[in-house]
Amino acid sequence: MPLRHTRARDPISRSNGIMRGKFPSRKNARMIHWESLLERDAVFLFEFSSGVRQFREQPLTINYALEGKPRRYTPDFELILSDGSVELVEVKPKEKLLLPENSLRFTAITRHLSLQGWPLIFLTEESVRRPVLLDQLRQLFRYRQPVFSATERRRWLFKLGSHMPCTWGGLCALLGSTSLCWCLLEQQVICTDLRARITSDTVVTLGNEESGDEMLF
Repeated sequence: MPLRHTRARDPISRSNGIMRGKFPSRKNARMIHWESLLERDAVFLFEFSSGVRQFREQPLTINYALEGKPRRYTPDFELILSDGSVELVEVKPKEKLLLPENSLRFTAITRHLSLQGWPLIFLTEESVRRPVLLDQLRQLFRYRQPVFSATERRRWLFKLGSHMPCTWGGLCALLGSTSLCWCLLEQQVICTDLRARITSDTVVTLGNEESGDEMLF
């Protein structure tokens, strides 16, 4: 199932308090549309997870049957993972997923997609809004700069190699810039566990060409 830029449907218009917007995705080299604040937060996970190679919104529309009636469904996102596999994603508050009508509907949708070989996963606020991780992903986004060239990356790896591992505070003192440290972290020249709050005592290690926290997503 190839990843195309064309959406199966246009984003819904703003109504009934629903928020929508766009996210400038470097990973996809285009704007990604989101249709709720929970979707927006999920996009941060997709964008910064090394386990997700590419993603797109409203990827396709399927026809399925529910209680003998034809229905249509468009998942929120399609992900191509680092191993080349594809997953469809529904992002929805837990309380809405638990509604009887939605439980029945998504059971039918999941069964239909499974027969087509397309796994559907569900992300709720419990999995998306992990406060420390999400806050630090936003921090990475604030310090995002143009991608280092291969030469620039090798230069940084060589420069920092003899100092690693070290503490976050020690690295900031060495480079004389906290913002530069965040930039190096965003570019995965250095690595640390973003699920734990970064402090001056946080240990950081040197990255490599395949570095990144596969646990982000």
